[in-house]
This record gives sequence, C-alpha cells and structure tokens, in this order.
Amino acid sequence: MQKFLASAAVVAAAMLAAVPASATVIDFDNLANYTSGAYSEDGYVLSGNFYHSTTGRLFNAVAAGSSIDADGNSVVKASGAAVTFTLAREDGGLFEFGSMDFGKLTNVGNTYSSTLQFKFTLADDTEVVDYFTIIHGNPAPISTKIATFDDLGPLKKFTFRGQSGGYQFDYIVENEVAAAVPEPATWAVMLGGLGLIGG
Repeated sequence: MQKFLASAAVVAAAMLAAVPASATVIDFDNLANYTSGAYSEDGYVLSGNFYHSTTGRLFNAVAAGSSIDADGNSVVKASGAAVTFTLAREDGGLFEFGSMDFGKLTNVGNTYSSTLQFKFTLADDTEVVDYFTIIHGNPAPISTKIATFDDLGPLKKFTFRGQSGGYQFDYIVENEVAAAVPEPATWAVMLGGLGLIGG
C-alpha cells in the first residue's frame, strides 16, 4: 500500500508539472511610487543605460489622452537620449517573453515609423537579436501595436531600444517558465509501474 501511495504521489507531481505557466504583466500602474533609477514591479526590474540628468528617472507617464492605456499608465523614455532598456527578473530566474505594447507619442501630427531593436539573452547565454517596426498613422485615439516573438524559449533578460522615431510602451507580458513535463516514455514507465503494483 505504501508503494502504491508513493507511486501515486510521483504521478500527481508529474501532472502538476504539466500545468501551464502563469503570466506576469508589467502595466506601470504603480508609477506613482516611482521616483528615480530602475523601476520594479511584480518581481521584475526595468533598468536602462541612461537616466534623466535632473530627475534621475528612466521614463515618465504619457499624458492623458495620448496614452495607449486608457485606464492606467503607459510610459515614454525620460530624455531624448538613445536609451537601452533592460528587463530581468529580480531574483535572476528565467522567464519567457510574451508580448509588449507600443504606440505613437501623440494622436496628432505626421505619420512616421519606429524601429526597435530587441536583444534576447537565452538561458545558455546565447544572444538573439530581432527587430520590430511600427508605422504610426494619425488615428485618435492612438492605436496599439503589439510586439511578439516566436520560439525564443526561456530568457535571462532582454533589452530593447528605439533606432528611429519616438514611441510609448506599456503592458509587458512575461510568462513564468513552467516545470519540465515528462517525456512519453517516462509516462509509460510510471503507468507500467502502477499497473504492476495494482496487480
């Protein structure tokens, strides 16, 4: 009986490992508590290579009426410098990139494009570089453009920077790395063992 219970515990643990990963959303709605330096939210930290020389801030809230987040805050870099933003978990753990929202700075003016460079540092320290280009028209309210990247796998961190055109950003979705799911052969061995025990 004890062997059966131990085997059942192993199977239950394996089933829990198959539960989908949960997502964390950085929505900058705690921006009222941000004063300067790197910004932390829900276990993640967003830092940069340049902070405003007077305020020490990495970014500022976008004015109401221009924000891509009608119910909260979106942000824009706090100076005109070519800031490189870096996102990582505060505990140094792995995560997966889900998506990220971008938009034009204001809902008036000319049509222009923004090209952003993303650099992803994978679990094995390999770096993958990709680009996301947005064509900003003149809609009101400002439309949201969503950046997604496929098949990256677990990340240690990622950076992004604008190579052309101004932009605001918000709603960075990061997926927690799920526990490993057993291979089919492992399932077969476990189920076979349970069958023998039951017999």
